Amino acid sequence: MGRVATSFEGKYGRVRYWLKAEIDKPWAFNSRTKKAFTVIDHIDINTPSLMTPVGGEKEKTVCCWFCTSGPITMNARTDRKGYCPGESIAIIAEFENYSTRRITPKAMLFQRTVFYAGGKSRSVRNSVASVQGEVIPAGRMARWDNKLLKIPAVTPSLINCGIIKVEYILTIYLDISGAMNLYLHLPIVVGTVPLRAPPYSQFDPLATLGDVFLHLAERNRIPPPPPVAPVLPPLNEAPPSYAECVFGATDIRDSEDNQYTIGDTMFTPMYTYVHDYRFIPPVPPPEYSRVDPNQISIQTQTEDNREHFS
Repeated sequence: MGRVATSFEGKYGRVRYWLKAEIDKPWAFNSRTKKAFTVIDHIDINTPSLMTPVGGEKEKTVCCWFCTSGPITMNARTDRKGYCPGESIAIIAEFENYSTRRITPKAMLFQRTVFYAGGKSRSVRNSVASVQGEVIPAGRMARWDNKLLKIPAVTPSLINCGIIKVEYILTIYLDISGAMNLYLHLPIVVGTVPLRAPPYSQFDPLATLGDVFLHLAERNRIPPPPPVAPVLPPLNEAPPSYAECVFGATDIRDSEDNQYTIGDTMFTPMYTYVHDYRFIPPVPPPEYSRVDPNQISIQTQTEDNREHFS
């Protein structure tokens, strides 16, 4: 059996798993009940493709009759591409307003669901989270340094279902007074395995060291070291926690149910959720200096040794 799709309740379709029980009553109507449960197809965000930032830039010029003002520019990126519900998207952005209008930077996370049936498709877009910055007057600039947008308990990205696709788009835009807004759309993946602490490095120095030994082995006939085993997640990780989907409960009754179906038939999917997430900004690299501090310490130590022997 292959991978199964994550539970999902949508407007035009659903991925639902349930159990049904029935009591056979001779000479009477049978009693039945049903209970739905959540199935999750795990998406680990601790992979190089999902740990890589996504970003872009946009520019537009606002025109009023025959007058053209200066450009409005936006350059934005995220700290990574993959997140889990409960984690926050850190947005790094620069906004330049050389026009005569007032602009307001905003960001919104959308869930886009596409339903396929009979050779046709229908899509639904829902806003799940938003954040807003301060107004930028004409001729001014502004910057977002890790502006946080928290992801609520939503369905993980649905990528392995043939009839339903769930994807997420982070839209960063400038609300321009009296003109069309400027939009930047960035793809985001919502996963189920949270960011590990500390995160595993995308660069494996041991693997590179193995390549160096292989080059030396070909030139000097030195036997190469054994291959490096892949880094596995720690075995003592805490079990995941869950939260109810923010879109609420759904009645799972269908055409096969009647007045003899007993019990609560309302169902709310439960998804992986990080309750105690804290964003830790990356440490910037040290500033470049023409003076080597190690060289100064060596010279000082040499002078001390001369004084000692003299």
